[in-house]
Amino acid sequence: MALARALFCLISLAFFCAGFASCGRWLLRRLAVQLDSSLDNFLVSTALGIICAETFLLVFEFSQHIKLGSYGIVGILLLFVALEIKAMPGAFSCFRRQLATFSKFEHFLLFLIAAAALIEFLIASAPLTGSDAQHYHFTAQKLYLEQGFHPLFSIAESFLCGQHHSLILFALALGSERLALGFIFLGGVLTGAVLARLSRLWISRQYALSITLLFLLTPVVFWQISNSGAPDILMAFFLGTALLLLNRPIHQFTWRLALAAGLLTGGVAGGKYSGCFMAFALLTCVAWEFRRLTLSAAFLLGATVGGVSPYLRNLAWTGDPVFPYLATKLAPQLVSPYALRSLALATGAAQQHSIVEMLPFAVFAHAKAGNIGLFDFFGPIVLVVSPIVVMAIRKTPAGRTALAVWSISAVAIYFSSGLLRFLLPVFPVALASVGGAISWLDQRRWTTARSVVLGLIFMTIVGGFSGLLIYGEKPVSAAVGLTSRDAYLRQTSQEFEVAEAVNGALASLSGQEKAFVFMRHLYYLQIPFVNGDPGNNFEIDPARMESVSSWTDYFKSHHIAYVVRGAQYPKVIAATLTQMEAEGLLVPVSELHVKSFSGMRIDNNVVTVPVFILKFVNRDADTRSPLLKGGNL
Repeated sequence: MALARALFCLISLAFFCAGFASCGRWLLRRLAVQLDSSLDNFLVSTALGIICAETFLLVFEFSQHIKLGSYGIVGILLLFVALEIKAMPGAFSCFRRQLATFSKFEHFLLFLIAAAALIEFLIASAPLTGSDAQHYHFTAQKLYLEQGFHPLFSIAESFLCGQHHSLILFALALGSERLALGFIFLGGVLTGAVLARLSRLWISRQYALSITLLFLLTPVVFWQISNSGAPDILMAFFLGTALLLLNRPIHQFTWRLALAAGLLTGGVAGGKYSGCFMAFALLTCVAWEFRRLTLSAAFLLGATVGGVSPYLRNLAWTGDPVFPYLATKLAPQLVSPYALRSLALATGAAQQHSIVEMLPFAVFAHAKAGNIGLFDFFGPIVLVVSPIVVMAIRKTPAGRTALAVWSISAVAIYFSSGLLRFLLPVFPVALASVGGAISWLDQRRWTTARSVVLGLIFMTIVGGFSGLLIYGEKPVSAAVGLTSRDAYLRQTSQEFEVAEAVNGALASLSGQEKAFVFMRHLYYLQIPFVNGDPGNNFEIDPARMESVSSWTDYFKSHHIAYVVRGAQYPKVIAATLTQMEAEGLLVPVSELHVKSFSGMRIDNNVVTVPVFILKFVNRDADTRSPLLKGGNL
């Protein structure tokens, strides 16, 4: 049954991909844009179709009719597929003719790419386990569905959700967490196809396929597109398709192409705040390479329209389009200094950045000690080949554009954040540039150097495939039904057993009652809750909430009926909440002991942790408590 659901999800993804491509193809015809390559046309059309769907959904988000809008989008995509269905047999015939020209080795590479993609799809078909996804990527979208589309000040990172989180919301509105993860997987596969096309600017087809396989088997990539639950990989897809349009001869680059490239660039800028650096780099390339004001203006207009959604949302909610980063000036009443500092530390914005470390960061060889995960493993190939890349591709327009986007983005992201995973959207551009370096070595007949590079690619592919098989063992077992959902989540998901225990104990919450929870991983909570972490809740200011009365007022205004904590409260607010316990305002009603991960999951350190449930006694109201399930009353 689980395997059948996975197959249905794959078929659904094929339909949505066809729908997005059909919608985008219609838009390209309206813009009178024609592309020579059928693959380029498909990739650009799909990207434009996704932009249209995300923008359309925004209207229904603000109207509070998210489910209705989601089903409406499905209907519109069906209509576009019906309009374009006559052209599909011709496209498939063209694809078969191209496959017939492939050599046996190229067919073997395609087989390996398909095998890697299939394993990654099965991993993506397993239940969600990504840490950040359970905290806000998926949790925020789930709460929008349950509570309405409104600001979630109790989850600070919810304001960092970009345009492509709309695909998660879209899938959840259709009732499928699996489809939401599938959209992220689809973004990874499409990015691989874009990388192959970009690489073909410099190298042969077999080398391009090898680099695409290398990309899919890079740990940070297969983690990102399988079960991380973060849609950042879609930014890489939009960046790559924008470059496909920009890499046109000057005489062919019209304002219509510039507008289309701008719309795709909007998909980069709208995906994440750091995407604005990449969009700026692309605008710089348009201005420098084409040197026509009309082209730059059309590009900028397209980028604004294509990526304005999250900034418009934050502006409407807070008055700060990049909330909370300008909040101290534009909306100081909506944030707490403590939460702002915590968010700055989490995103790297508060850290000091040394110029000495900038170069290893730019070549994807930078990791922070004590916090190493799959999100830091980009492999060694870019580091090894980077000295050759500049010499190899700097003299061509496509090469200058790639180098500019790569370098400007890397420098800006390093000094604004310093988190290497934020550079993921640029990684395919760097790998395509590696292809240019291989071609350069071929032209100069530097056989030894070329052999070293190709040998390193081969070893990285072998290591990546081995890593993927090890990484995918448990999720694939869950995806095909060999392991039950709950058993899998208990083995792999942080705080899942805590969420299970709390769901069971507080299942009788009624009316507007909520639980005030001190948990990071909130997605699997099935009860109304408010996040209690002062470092992640803009509504809690430890400096202003030092009295018992301030906390009782907060609990009353937010309809808090219970508090769920671990062994200790967060230190910065512990004194007052402990005092409330001593005064009988927080009464212990249940103590549970469950297993959970200590530290990062990669360490596999499972410990038994206590979970305390306390009832808030509102002395101004009836203090009768509903029965708790599973607790020690």
